[in-house]
Amino acid sequence: MEWLYTILAKRTREEPQLFFEFKEKTVIRNLELLSDIRQKIDNLGAAIGVDSFGQNFHNFGYIKTLQPAYVKIDRSFTIEIEKGNEDSLFFIQALTGAAHSLDILV
Repeated sequence: MEWLYTILAKRTREEPQLFFEFKEKTVIRNLELLSDIRQKIDNLGAAIGVDSFGQNFHNFGYIKTLQPAYVKIDRSFTIEIEKGNEDSLFFIQALTGAAHSLDILV
């Protein structure tokens, strides 16, 4: 990790921002470690994102602790919306509302 922090510290603010993306299940299993990493890389101009958000719908409170820059809703829900599934639409609205209340992009 020190190597990564050194590389990020050498980047200029004019360079495009880097994002490090993790699957939701990885975030949940490594929340404390990733929270520490997020704090360090935020200060160096990079950010963390979460992929497959909503897969573990019974435990998405971790986003408050992690505060990722963005979350990507799990594809299984977006496919259901395309099919007209109202329950999935409601669930995505709930997930989106929770993320937006914390200033996290969806």
